[in-house]
Amino acid sequence: MFETISAFSTVGLSLGDGNSHSLSAKFDNFGKLLIIFLMFIGRVGVITFFYSILASSKKDKIKYPKGKVYF
Repeated sequence: MFETISAFSTVGLSLGDGNSHSLSAKFDNFGKLLIIFLMFIGRVGVITFFYSILASSKKDKIKYPKGKVYF
């Protein structure tokens, strides 16, 4: 639990013995991917991440003005 909260809040702390042997190094591949995903979500932000996934991409919202450029 400590590792996941640390990853989500992007603090960079890890449990270990202090001799550069962190608990994160003992995770399997799924655990490491989960920590990476939590770090990404924590850095980007929960609301921003879910809005980017769930928002509909309507390109009709932007309208550019039309005109001629004279030289």
